[in-house]
Amino acid sequence: MHEFDAVIAGGGIAGSSTAAALARTGLRVLVCESGLPDERRLAGELFHPPAVANLDRLGLLTPELRSTAMLSYGFALFRGPTDPGTVLAYHEVPHGHAYGLATEHSFLTRQLLSAAAAQPNVHVWEGARVLAADARPHGTYVNVIRNGQPERVACRLLVSAEGRASKLRKQAGIIAEPSATHRLIGWRIRHASLPFPGFGHIFLGGPATALAYQIAPDEARVMFEIPASGPLEVPTATLASLPDSLRTEVEQVMGRERSAVAKVVTLAPTRAVASGFAVVGDAGGCSHPLTASGISACVRDAMLLGETLADEQVTVAPSRLDRALVRYETGRRRAVRTRVLLASALRDALYRPEPDMQVLREALFDYWHRSPRGRQTSIGLLTTQHDDTTTLLREYAGISLRALNVMRARGGDDIAVVPALAGLARRNAGYLADAVPRPAELLTRFRPLPRRHDHAAV
Repeated sequence: MHEFDAVIAGGGIAGSSTAAALARTGLRVLVCESGLPDERRLAGELFHPPAVANLDRLGLLTPELRSTAMLSYGFALFRGPTDPGTVLAYHEVPHGHAYGLATEHSFLTRQLLSAAAAQPNVHVWEGARVLAADARPHGTYVNVIRNGQPERVACRLLVSAEGRASKLRKQAGIIAEPSATHRLIGWRIRHASLPFPGFGHIFLGGPATALAYQIAPDEARVMFEIPASGPLEVPTATLASLPDSLRTEVEQVMGRERSAVAKVVTLAPTRAVASGFAVVGDAGGCSHPLTASGISACVRDAMLLGETLADEQVTVAPSRLDRALVRYETGRRRAVRTRVLLASALRDALYRPEPDMQVLREALFDYWHRSPRGRQTSIGLLTTQHDDTTTLLREYAGISLRALNVMRARGGDDIAVVPALAGLARRNAGYLADAVPRPAELLTRFRPLPRRHDHAAV
């Protein structure tokens, strides 16, 4: 029987960050990783300034990662293949880092796990998969398959960093209804002609999301949103949203190289904890990748969990563990809700063709061009530096009012005014309803922390 204070299922970005954060509190941590992804996997590669700062605090920014990752300076949005671009730069956010980082996903995860394993109190089992857990009043017994052999581990805290398909989350009785309506398909493009090197590029004008960013000095990742089912093909109209030179480069690579594909999933579980159990990263919520906030959310969860355990002095008072977990859930709930709402609202505003979204889109770009405060607030929300849902709703309502001025200036000549007004009102009401906790969710805040169901040993 092995004994640790905490066992983390998954050694990806969320798992490695959580291991480092928990070890800083004095807990002995075991990370079980069944197999890190290879370079063919399409996953998070861009981390915003808050994530860079948090990884630095955790001691996970290795010299190799610092020297290899590309500096990232913000977003550049293009309303068509000839548009000069609208820039939202990180440096405009007060009191924040001026840059993020971007690098290939498998390299990033390997670097973070290696850095976490090098820290005191962190032990890593590679080739190990957590199967189930027996939750009992005095602790948790975890069943692990390690290199084909069963292992039994006793711990006080079990953390799921398994990603959005977390099995332990389901075993813990945490309800999650993932919504997968699209896929991302992408390629690595050598010497890509990106208009703004060092920025994340968002190309509009097509029917769906088109993204690009550098992952190396001579290489970029270019990705497109496609339907959830059907052929792995990028619509011609989506390709047409790229500048001519970049589109030519992409088409050449598409003709000779295999693509990487991933599902686009929105997930917002009703809870993030049970007695002696917590979820972090995508296991606790994920959103459309348009905002590129996944990595930042993973690292933020890790920091928050470590901070709440430290504040409750769990190392010397183990009985306070569940109290710390309640604080963790309360602290992250608002951030998850804001992130999911922002991604959904931004994708609709940038890509949907309805009359209300057309005028909202024009108002949004007018806001960014004319208002430094507007750019600051938007980039703060995009990078997760601001996580207040009220700020998001206020910004959306203000841009909707600006859209009324757009309609007034047009005089109703080239837009359906009544449908546009009705659509804006409906969407504002819908996002407000999504932002307000439902009665059932409010009740969970006052119930005792639920224990997980016991599971038989393997």
